[in-house]
Amino acid sequence: MDSLRDAGAGLWEFASQRAGFIAGQAAQLNADLVDLMVEVLETNCWSGGGIRSPEHWLQLMTTVSPAHAADIVAAARAGDPDANLAEGDLTPRAWVPAPVPQSVVRPRRGSLRKA
Repeated sequence: MDSLRDAGAGLWEFASQRAGFIAGQAAQLNADLVDLMVEVLETNCWSGGGIRSPEHWLQLMTTVSPAHAADIVAAARAGDPDANLAEGDLTPRAWVPAPVPQSVVRPRRGSLRKA
């Protein structure tokens, strides 16, 4: 049973658009992590305190998986800002999400406060 489709095409469309928007944000965050790791590698500020490697540091600081940390560090070491994070994936900077209609962006609960 496809609960979103059963709930109506409007809700399915809303969820699909939100998923695309969130995926774009995730791609930008991955690009930011690559940029951060370039700086961390240049300054060697990852070392010390029992940290075994830049990948280990990234895992501890961000809770990404070991494989994701290895991909991000590899992209940072490659020096190519458009390096693929994994074979066949979109590069972090290659995906610039389309503007999301205001009807799709909803405030989070509790985010609106009286002035």
